[in-house]
Amino acid sequence: MLIPVSVVIPIYKEGEDIFLWMQKREEEGHLDQKWEFPGGKWEKNELPEDCAKRELQEETGVKAQKVEFLRAYPFEYSDRSVSLFAHVFYCNKETFKTGSWFHLNEVNLNDIPEANIEMIGDLKKYFY
Repeated sequence: MLIPVSVVIPIYKEGEDIFLWMQKREEEGHLDQKWEFPGGKWEKNELPEDCAKRELQEETGVKAQKVEFLRAYPFEYSDRSVSLFAHVFYCNKETFKTGSWFHLNEVNLNDIPEANIEMIGDLKKYFY
């Protein structure tokens, strides 16, 4: 069964440079210590955009008024299948008190979940 998940990609621009905000995941399993975007499973009758905003606030304390849908990314992990509904949240550098900002062209693909690699590629195509 495909599990629907909404994720939020916080972005800020500095001139021509694009930065993405991520937080380090702490859990048992293959995603432990990976840098990831805020996100989570949809609640019953919840719209993808509403889930994205809720998860951003639950995980970071930041309340987004607007997120923009990027696209859905189906992905097969060894233990589950997900469809990641990616949303972009434009903000400023001071928005988050924890986590880290990464230049879009300098994200180490070995340090993020495999499911997010295609998102990074799409963002590079879009912005550069």
